[in-house]
Order: sequence, then C-alpha cells, then structure tokens
Amino acid sequence: MLVRHRRGNVVSKCALEITVERQGPFHPGETLRGFVGVTVNQVCTCHKLTLALEWFTSGTGNATQQTTHVDVLFVGDWPVGKQHLYPFEAPVPAGPFSYEGQHITLQWRLTAMADIPWDTDPRCEQVIVVQSNGPTPIAYDPGPGALPSSSPQSILPMLIGGVFVLMGAPILALGLLIGIGTLARGDVQGAFNTLLTLACPLLFVSVGVFAAYRGSKDRIQRWRFGTLTLQHPSIVHPGGVLEAELVIRPRNHASIDAVEFTLVREEVSVRAIQNKVNSAGNRAGTHIHAKQVAKQVAQGATQLSAKTPLTIHAAIQVPPDAGHSFKVPSSQLRWRGIARIKRSGQPDIVEESNVVVRPPGP
Repeated sequence: MLVRHRRGNVVSKCALEITVERQGPFHPGETLRGFVGVTVNQVCTCHKLTLALEWFTSGTGNATQQTTHVDVLFVGDWPVGKQHLYPFEAPVPAGPFSYEGQHITLQWRLTAMADIPWDTDPRCEQVIVVQSNGPTPIAYDPGPGALPSSSPQSILPMLIGGVFVLMGAPILALGLLIGIGTLARGDVQGAFNTLLTLACPLLFVSVGVFAAYRGSKDRIQRWRFGTLTLQHPSIVHPGGVLEAELVIRPRNHASIDAVEFTLVREEVSVRAIQNKVNSAGNRAGTHIHAKQVAKQVAQGATQLSAKTPLTIHAAIQVPPDAGHSFKVPSSQLRWRGIARIKRSGQPDIVEESNVVVRPPGP
C-alpha cells in the first residue's frame, strides 16, 4: 500500500512530496522504496534532486544528525503543469534504532530536497521508525560513538585534596618549627605571631584532607568491608535475562540486611554551549537521567564470616521493550547492572558495571 507523506515548501517554484510503499516500522536488511513527487509551479532548472535517509536527535542535549544514504534522483529542467515522479530505494541500516525517551530522542527521517538556482530550495521531510526485527541476528550498529566498557570511579576529589595538602603541609610544618623555636627562646609574642600566620596553610591542609576523605570515603568503607566481584554477561537482549553473580569476601565478621540486584537505564545528554540555556531550560553540561527498570532481592539478612566467601546469584528480567544501547554525539542510552549490599545504620556497599542491550547477532 502506498503511503503519501506531507509536502514540502510550496512557496518555491516547485513543491515536493514523499510517498513510500508501506507504513513502517522498518527493519535492518529491508529496502525502503517509494518515490518523490515534484509539482512544478514555474519553469525552473534543478541542479540536483536528492533523497537522503538520516537519523537525528532531540531532547536536553545538543541536536545532532547523520546521513546514512543519499540518492541523486534528477538533474535538469522542469516544465510547468506536470507532476514528475522519481522512484528511490534506500537500505534500512542496522542501527542505531529509533528511541523516544524522557530526555533524549533518536529518530529517522527521509529528506527530499531540490537545488533550485536563484530561488528557495524546496524540501520535504518524513519521520520513519527503524526497529529491530525481533530475534533475527544482525550486526548491530550502536552509532558513531564507542559503547562503554567500564565504570571507573572519579578520582578528581582525591587529586584536588592531594594538591591542597601538598601546598599547605610544607608551609604549615615550616611555620610550626619556626614558632616552636621562637617559643623556646622565650619570645612568646613572636611565637604567637608566627603561629597566627599559619591560618592560611592550615586552611589549605584542612580543605585538602576533607576533599581527600570525601573522595576516598567509599573506597575506605569498601576496603574495611572486604572485596566484591560482580560478574554477568556484557551483552543482553530485550526480553532476555541478565544472570549475575556477586562474590563477597568479607575482611572481618559482618552482618548484612539484604543484597539487591537492579538494572538501571541511563539517558545521557550533553549540552556543549557554555552559559546558555536551551528552550527546555537545560543548562550547559552533561546530564544523566537514571531510571531503575528491574530489581531483585537475591539475599536476605545474613551473617558473614571473616575471609569466608559468599556467592550470590540473581536473574534479572530485561524488559521486552528495552531501548537498545547507543552512543552518538551529545546523546547516549546506556544500561548498568548494580549490586547493592544494604547494612543497618551504615552506607550501602555498591558494585556496578555496564551492560549493552542490543539485538542478537555478532
């Protein structure tokens, strides 16, 4: 069945219209067929009539786009009073797939455009849906950005703290030595003045120690608790099961209230224009919007023995409609598997790693 889509600019010497053979969604490996109709309002010359297939993003991040296929359909003159039809074919790509989230959206569209000299270039756009073909294996293309392979913890607070300590500690030590020496000679006022000047380096050291502690607090707590090893497949499919294993090796005797496994979806958007706010009120920077989509309590209250490993298994159901992982400039959809050890009156111990959600295939 032919599906006719909206016209482009009719103010120009000609107007364009896209018609496809059928309504989507379209799947990788298929061929998208249709034709571009041209209605000529005035005699004109067309330097180039093109049909492009491209993806584009919208949402809280910078808008980006990329063309995957372009056809030149016509070059020449158009007389008035006749509609011209130009067939096209475009291979449906293997990703990234259409995705509509709360903060980022990736869509596909057909764009027809005529290059008319000395006049407004008419164009026509039509959004289409590109989806996975269920269990059919494909060589999935997640976009031009490499998908994450690890989740390193930030060491920036520790580095900042170390710099502050290195700046303040030598001055503080030198001042203390001078103050003690002055006090030993009986000059109390001189010693007091010397120690008073140590307020600045003391502040530097205090800030450095605080920053270093804040940056390493989780590591210190984890070291005191023991070691954790989280293992699971790095790739899962929508509707599949994420089988995870957590091995706890406690350093000392300890008690835990529960062990939870969760699957979290993160929409990451990057707004690169500094000191600007887009129409949705989103400021420059990287925005991460996380949502828990599945959860399993795999272990209840348990007493742990020192240096005795405890292995915990979990099977987390991946939603059938889970969006496929992708990473393109300024937008990313990623998934994380998280194991959380809950303890009464103490911070949770968390271990996490990245998961790639994609269709079956190599």
